[in-house]
Amino acid sequence: MRLLAIDLGKQSFHIHGITDEGEVISKKVSRSKLEATVLELAPESLAMEACASAHHWGRRFEAKGYRVRLIHPRFVKPFVKGSKNDAVDAEAIHEAALRPTMRFVPVKTIEQQDLQMLHRTRDRLITQRTGLINHIRGLLGEYGVVIPDGAFRFRKNIRSAVEDAPLSELASDNFNALIAEFQVLDARITAIDRKLAAICRKDEQCKRLSTLPGVGPVVAPL
Repeated sequence: MRLLAIDLGKQSFHIHGITDEGEVISKKVSRSKLEATVLELAPESLAMEACASAHHWGRRFEAKGYRVRLIHPRFVKPFVKGSKNDAVDAEAIHEAALRPTMRFVPVKTIEQQDLQMLHRTRDRLITQRTGLINHIRGLLGEYGVVIPDGAFRFRKNIRSAVEDAPLSELASDNFNALIAEFQVLDARITAIDRKLAAICRKDEQCKRLSTLPGVGPVVAPL
């Protein structure tokens, strides 16, 4: 078999391929039997969408000697025929992977996956911190207290602003609890920034990228 396409799932997968005799293989496979099924069919290469768990399976199959082709989902979509389901998706992945001009996504190493995890966690925390800052600023505005925009200015002014404001005990307690929540998020983001900076100091490519204008130790590891 030249190519076997796998539509990834959590507990079950759908595979699609064509044997050297022209037989179409299209069936559902459980997670526990996926590797054994692939070994039995012995394809020359494997194709999957570059989505959740794709890099994990890519590394697993590359370790067994298979060539793995990961395709961005938007490049698979034009090959989907009819109503979308697992079997149709697997067939679409198969057809897309056979196109001579198709562009593939490199399989990430564990180190690259770790770095991506840090950045995704950082992005989520920054979104939460920004939402919390806006929430606190909005609530304070109802009491006539205005805090300047920006996390730096908020961090610098929020504690004194609450202490100096004519607030009831109930409001003061609530704002102090919100400030404590902000400080926890802020500290976690700072800790991740330090980890990214430490990674950048050890990586030669990252060091070179950091010399570019506007590129720092947080952006360079991307």
